[in-house]
Amino acid sequence: MSFAVLAGCGGSDSGTSGTSGSSGSSGTSGTSGTSGTSGTSGTSGTSGTSGAGGAFWYVGGPGGLGKVGASDLAGADTFSESFVGENMKGLALGAGSAWALTDKGKVLRYDLAKPARVATIDLVAMNPSYIVFAGGSVWVADDSDGTECKDIDNGYAKLVRIDPATNTVASRTAITATTSNPCNRFNGLVTDGKAVYPLIGNAFGAVRIDATTFQVTKRAALGSSGGAGNGYMAMSESTVWVLDKNRGMLLALDPTTLAVRSTTPVDAKYLGELMVASKDAVFVEGSGKTILRIDAANPTKQDEKMLPEGANALTLRGATLYGSAAPEFVDVVFGVDQATLAEQSRVTLPFIVGFRRFIFVD
Repeated sequence: MSFAVLAGCGGSDSGTSGTSGSSGSSGTSGTSGTSGTSGTSGTSGTSGTSGAGGAFWYVGGPGGLGKVGASDLAGADTFSESFVGENMKGLALGAGSAWALTDKGKVLRYDLAKPARVATIDLVAMNPSYIVFAGGSVWVADDSDGTECKDIDNGYAKLVRIDPATNTVASRTAITATTSNPCNRFNGLVTDGKAVYPLIGNAFGAVRIDATTFQVTKRAALGSSGGAGNGYMAMSESTVWVLDKNRGMLLALDPTTLAVRSTTPVDAKYLGELMVASKDAVFVEGSGKTILRIDAANPTKQDEKMLPEGANALTLRGATLYGSAAPEFVDVVFGVDQATLAEQSRVTLPFIVGFRRFIFVD
């Protein structure tokens, strides 16, 4: 099984990620992962046609309505649920399930094979922002658990781990990029499956948590003199990419040591919320339909391109960059060549309005 996490706007995931992931897992991102695992993070499914892939799981919906579902990209919504008064913050896939994070701090688990909701985990986070899947666990970023920020073991930023075997919260870990300023908040969360990488604001920096031992193995201050910062992140096969918004720099980090491999200036107009990476390139959202393609091997090689639509979310799948958009009150998924960004495919999804994150399932 393999997954691609669409990175969405704001706190979710590489993935982010996805993603989540995706980030994600977003990703991958990690839930990023979902999203992403953004991030870069994900899980199962079928192959499809039209160049847009097989089934996918998505979250979104306007006006406080969140959706979770699976589609065959043929214009029929094969499964969906709506949640009045709740918005979806992120999506991750793992353990044969889709995991959706709501703004009320719930995690909703869906069996991919049925598909159907099989668990609701309440009181996961007070201020949730990202979700990824890594090392057999679900990881949720929580910017506040109600405690006062006093020291490194009692800061705002907590990483919450859910055990899929019991569908319960297994641990809450305070996360800080430095020992001098514990009152941190999450700027991102991505994963490569072996570790989880939060990006921390305030004392700007990255953290590595082993996804098997659940221990913090590395902290790295990234801002000027370890000071406050703001940014975004993405995960490729061998690099953690961090966009330092305050300084206008793209940082390439070693995933084991978090050592900075390269620091490259990036035009301020490209400091957008959508950011995905492959082994070949990093893609950063600009204003309107613009996007910046940055060569992964030589980050000084940067090409401005135009997407077919202004994207709400982005993901990489094979040699294709996919995006979601809502140009005429219906959502579309478009695919462009990763090297040239020339449009290759387009699928209209009239049953969805305003989705922000989804994960392809292959």
